[in-house]
Order: sequence, then structure tokens, then C-alpha cells
Amino acid sequence: MGLANAVNASVWLSLPRAAAADDAYVAGMVGAVAGGLRPGLGVVVEYGAEGPGWLGPHLPNATRLLAAVARRVWAAAGRPAAQLRVIQAVPAAE
Repeated sequence: MGLANAVNASVWLSLPRAAAADDAYVAGMVGAVAGGLRPGLGVVVEYGAEGPGWLGPHLPNATRLLAAVARRVWAAAGRPAAQLRVIQAVPAAE
């Protein structure tokens, strides 16, 4: 967070696909950002496909569940909802 605070920039946090199975991991990562980031700055939480075969029908649901945890933790830290974005990333077409 030190660099983001120093240059007055939001953070881009890319979570691995295993994060969807671990609410504590997501809560810990988002909580650390919420606690360390200067007020007025936000975060983009990216979750998505990593490698061949991962893109499937479960990805949107996993992203929604991960987003719910991230939003809950972000709000509990007193951060404005508008400063948090959760996005689903998919691999580029070859």
C-alpha cells in the first residue's frame, strides 16, 4: 500500500482461482488493502481464469461469491462502496 499511497493511485489486486474456495483469504487480502490504503483511493479486485480449461460455467458464480466477501469486508472497514470494483477476467483468445 505504501507505493499506492505515495503516488496517490488505486490498487489492482489479482486473486488466484483458489481464492474462491477460501473466504478467509479474500477477506484478509481485501481487509489489508482497506486498512492500509489512504482514504479516497480504491481497489480493483480481479478474479478469473488462469490457464487452459479453467473457463467454465462455474466462473461467474465463483466471482459473485468472491465479490460478496470483498464487499462485506470493504464496508466493514468503513470504505465507500464506490471505491471497490470486482471484475471477472477471462483469458485472451488465441
